[in-house]
Amino acid sequence: MVGNRRYLTLETTNTPVVRPVDGSPIVLIVAAVDGGVPSLSATAQIRIAVVDTNMHAPRFLKSNYEAIIQENTQFRVTVLAIHATDLDRGVNGEFYYYLKEPSPYFAVNPSNGRIWVVGELNYAQSPYNLKISAQDRGLPRRTSSTTATIRIRSDIPDYPQAPIPIADIPIYFPKGPYYVDIFENYPVGGLLTIVKAEQEGIETNALNAAIRYSLSGDNDDYIKIDPTNGVITLAKNVDYETKLKRFELKITATLQGVSSALSSSTEFKADVQDSSDNQYRPVFNSQFKHVTINENVPIGHTVTTVSATDNDVGPAGEVIYSMVDGTGLGIFEIGNSSGIVKTANFLDYEKQT
Repeated sequence: MVGNRRYLTLETTNTPVVRPVDGSPIVLIVAAVDGGVPSLSATAQIRIAVVDTNMHAPRFLKSNYEAIIQENTQFRVTVLAIHATDLDRGVNGEFYYYLKEPSPYFAVNPSNGRIWVVGELNYAQSPYNLKISAQDRGLPRRTSSTTATIRIRSDIPDYPQAPIPIADIPIYFPKGPYYVDIFENYPVGGLLTIVKAEQEGIETNALNAAIRYSLSGDNDDYIKIDPTNGVITLAKNVDYETKLKRFELKITATLQGVSSALSSSTEFKADVQDSSDNQYRPVFNSQFKHVTINENVPIGHTVTTVSATDNDVGPAGEVIYSMVDGTGLGIFEIGNSSGIVKTANFLDYEKQT
């Protein structure tokens, strides 16, 4: 009681408060009765929103994952998939995968845990040992780790090849410039993108071994690029509340081993997003599509269109498409904003069936 006013105090009991599965609030009907004769009464509805707390860390299904692969496995091919679960709900149950210790040979997809080849492998260095972590998006952040052992099946004679750059063919970035969003709960070491420079008509692992990448610009200490494979990762935590909300950097690729070094540059831009704005994952309207095309279609031919939606608002709800896995990498490409899938190379029925 304060002065002549009486207040109702709600207290929890020994019964644990459990958040409803559908996230709906707990509803109470409160009655107030006065001491008059006859007594008068009134009711009020109290709606209590139960906020989920981050009680659990992600948990991997295995303490160690193993794979045996060929020494000449091509770049961006998935060689292993790891998987973790989190018992929390909502944002607290969402998490990112990342390599605890960077590798010049492998990268992990932050969303699905697939491990890609990003560097030239060598039987003499087998096995490759990786430490992978999963960090959730709740507060406080909770993290767990696992390991992966990747072995090379056998030694291939004369592999890896020596770099074979050609001095009179310029190099360029076929996918540049690069744009990414970084949410402030993204883990240090998390993969942002992979860049690649090429020489026209030459797309061999040996050429990639001859290219070196670098980053330059203001605040470039927040972003890191592996000089040998073009893997770009987050190097320092970002905070949306600070003034540093955009990174504008220059990526330079230099071709090694030629008398007059060839180089090419492109832009890399990253916008820092508020993690509270990103509550939902994109959802594809269809999880599977079967398309039939002729092998003689030209490069740039539209094959199909995929579509996904995201219930977030603002930039967090804008869907960006990319190809991350499969046997069609390098053969097809997808529009980042349109979802239109087109041919990026000539098709060969005998090789691709």
